[in-house]
Amino acid sequence: MGGGRIVGIMSSREKKRIQISGFGKRPGTRVEGGEAGEALRGALAELSMDGQLVISLEGLDILSGTFADEAIVRPYSELLAQKGDHRTMIIDSPTEDLTEDLSRALSAFGLVMIAVVGGKWCVLGVLPPQLLATLVVIMNRPVLSVKEIATELDIKPAACHRRIGRLADMRLVRLEETGKPAPKTRFTVHSILED
Repeated sequence: MGGGRIVGIMSSREKKRIQISGFGKRPGTRVEGGEAGEALRGALAELSMDGQLVISLEGLDILSGTFADEAIVRPYSELLAQKGDHRTMIIDSPTEDLTEDLSRALSAFGLVMIAVVGGKWCVLGVLPPQLLATLVVIMNRPVLSVKEIATELDIKPAACHRRIGRLADMRLVRLEETGKPAPKTRFTVHSILED
């Protein structure tokens, strides 16, 4: 068991990538998960406040829920509890079956993550239908105003603001200030997968 391989990727937002297979092709214990979790925490600590950690499941035969809980869910929960930063975590997996136990572990904590599975995005954990519908609009057009999202969903701007606020708190979308003075048009909404 060595440390997970971390590769830095620079884009408009800083990205780091960690390969879970660096902890074995079939990691399953809490001890192994704890080691991987420390590596994830270390990688997160090195990121800028708007950076992203990509957790790759490439090279794994299986990802057990026990390992995923310690290695991914707990560090993710700690990240979300930190106010004032905008770092995100996503999963990159070649197959859906590798994400099933992780999705259940996230649900047990009431958490949601975005994953890219076989090149297509999906949600791990359970997201309420109205938030999922809002997220789908954002993911289909990665940079939008609140007004555009509200129009597409046929909902009132105030309701749209609440949904977007919840998605931003969950770190499933990113908000960017526009500099406009009107309180309901001060930001644009971005997919965390954009680049």
